[in-house]
Amino acid sequence: MKILIIGEFSGLAKKLKIGLNYLGNQVSIVSTGDGFKNIEIEKDDILLYGQTTCRNRILHYLYKIKDKISKNRILSKNKFDCVILMNSHFIVRNIFSMSTGITMKTLNNVLNRDCKFILLACGYEPCYYDNIHMFRYAPYLETHRVSNSRRRIFNKIVQMADVIVPTGYVYLLGFDVLKNSKKFNFKISPIPLAYDVKSTDYKYEEKNNKIVIFHGINRLKEKGSDLIMDAMLKIKDKYKENVILKIPSKLAYADYIEEMKLSNIVIDQAYSYGLGMNALIGLSMGKIVLGGAEPESLDIFEIKNSPVVNILPNVQDIFDKLEKIILMTNEERRELSYASRDYAMKNHDSVKIANEYITLINKYI
Repeated sequence: MKILIIGEFSGLAKKLKIGLNYLGNQVSIVSTGDGFKNIEIEKDDILLYGQTTCRNRILHYLYKIKDKISKNRILSKNKFDCVILMNSHFIVRNIFSMSTGITMKTLNNVLNRDCKFILLACGYEPCYYDNIHMFRYAPYLETHRVSNSRRRIFNKIVQMADVIVPTGYVYLLGFDVLKNSKKFNFKISPIPLAYDVKSTDYKYEEKNNKIVIFHGINRLKEKGSDLIMDAMLKIKDKYKENVILKIPSKLAYADYIEEMKLSNIVIDQAYSYGLGMNALIGLSMGKIVLGGAEPESLDIFEIKNSPVVNILPNVQDIFDKLEKIILMTNEERRELSYASRDYAMKNHDSVKIANEYITLINKYI
């Protein structure tokens, strides 16, 4: 099949493309580079105008419009068998929108050529915000308000979608409520996040009896980084001789990966019920990962056990679970590291996940 993936979140599109290409499909990504992460694209991908050094706001806006016109024309002339949209955020009303994305008109043009349409639920959508009160805990996003314009675009996209693919429990819940409202008749089929585990080197090494704890800051409050850093500092205070902290902020994707390689423990985020791409990278390297591993999140993928240490948005809880790992023997930590890598391979490798997408397309669409 000829497949178009629109959008990029922390390398998910890129890793899914690897698996789909391996299975003999021809895949192109329309990428934003995911902002400051500056995720590299391949020659058959399309990079949307995003980051710029232009200081003149008017020129920046004009360049952006020119880029949208060019990229939307290219897409409108192509025929695809399937479009996978990462999030409705990557579709904009028209070329004059301040946001970076593909226009609704272009999406319609592509889909009108007998093209199948999958909407991934792997980021916050209006239906998530509408139902945030249903979660036991959630970040400050409960105060978020969705504009009428964004809600209209979202509703149009949902009506067009053949199937919704949630990559986690919190995303599934919102679409479940939406489907039960009887306004929409899309199918829902959860599929885990994809990562190129086979091509990732296993790397777990404790040097000089030091344990390196890693947490990358991206969105401070939303990810619970303020709570995580407090817990890390408490651990450092108590175990000065045993612990090294690494807390980089807003690194480019390639630099971020290199920093993570040098760690032993990776802390993903405190408000998540399930895994983010950050956690998945760590698991693939064989790191001990703290993050989301709530039963609800495991259940939607029919996973019985996870080596991920589930943490709550609570400084003492994060501290206690870090301390438990530090007090393990080196051999016990090594076993947990092996379990991490094994878990990633069994549940998230790109080829396995790509197979699930192909099966889904053949079964439901």
